[in-house]
Amino acid sequence: TVKRIVARTKRRSTIKLGGTTKPGSVLKSQIALRFGPWTEDEPGWCETDTVDHSGGDVSGEFIYSLNVIDICTGWSEQAAIWGKGEMATKEQVEAIRKRLLFPLKGLDPDNGSEFINWQLHRYCQKNQITLTRCRPYHKNDQAHIEQKNYTAIRQLIGWSRLDTKEQLRILNDLYANEWRLYLNFFQPTMKLKEKIKDTVTGKTKKQYYEAKTPHQRLKEHPTTSKETKAMLQSIYQSLNPIQLQQEIKRKLELL
Repeated sequence: TVKRIVARTKRRSTIKLGGTTKPGSVLKSQIALRFGPWTEDEPGWCETDTVDHSGGDVSGEFIYSLNVIDICTGWSEQAAIWGKGEMATKEQVEAIRKRLLFPLKGLDPDNGSEFINWQLHRYCQKNQITLTRCRPYHKNDQAHIEQKNYTAIRQLIGWSRLDTKEQLRILNDLYANEWRLYLNFFQPTMKLKEKIKDTVTGKTKKQYYEAKTPHQRLKEHPTTSKETKAMLQSIYQSLNPIQLQQEIKRKLELL
């Protein structure tokens, strides 16, 4: 009896630790690999990933969170999808693209089948979005989005299982309204300026730019239009972070 119970637990632990990303192989030869530091210095070049809400049990259908972060400004958007179907992923990428205050120029996912498929490939071609992919089994190729998976999703939602359509509706409502405003207008982030290696000790010292919110970085960027800057300022002046936090807490309790 003990052996049977332990064997089942070990299998479940392996599934949880291994993740839920399944490689998509159909289009790999047609989608360019991207690795190394980002050289693009204007908004619109993004990394993306999905975070599962399986609760450690990958059986049946459950909700995933789609996460997108702009490399230049740190602006991030999230959306909830039912499963990891090609159409569902493409539809939420489109919803996020419409919410962005700058044109989406590039999308860099991992090698999961929810991203490496004809639906998203044709969508990116149609909307003139450069689709690249990271190297398999190289998490550091997507360091920005991997960190944001924790700070923007796991710290908010946790590791519980979400597997009802009502939870999907509540989560999308939270992501599209209060959470994106609170995250992008009131949560400052730091960007690495340079790394300096001490030739004597061999230790590396990191220097950072001044911490700013994504909305500040977008407003200060030289390519941002006057209309967008005015819109950002108007939105910022209309927000109350305490009210946003209260509404976020209320929806999390519903969830």
